[in-house]
Amino acid sequence: MIELLLSLLGPVYFGYQHDPYAAVVIWALITSALFFWRSRDALQRSRKHAYGTEKAPATSMIFITALIFISIAVVFLGVHSALYFLVARFV
Repeated sequence: MIELLLSLLGPVYFGYQHDPYAAVVIWALITSALFFWRSRDALQRSRKHAYGTEKAPATSMIFITALIFISIAVVFLGVHSALYFLVARFV
């Protein structure tokens, strides 16, 4: 939870400094990767719960993992963009 709150400081800072929007996109990708890395235990438990003792097919696991990461990145980018534009507009 702390990581999520700390990740919000980046877009606020970028908006305050009127930095290019590309900085927000890069920040969202970095924080998404960090969140994804910190959540790897939950992902492993989910996989074990879904597949039990069977070995999950590698192609489907890669696809599902990529979809989860993309979903996280889209949400982070949406929230970060909103904060960036809000701060840049009113400061």
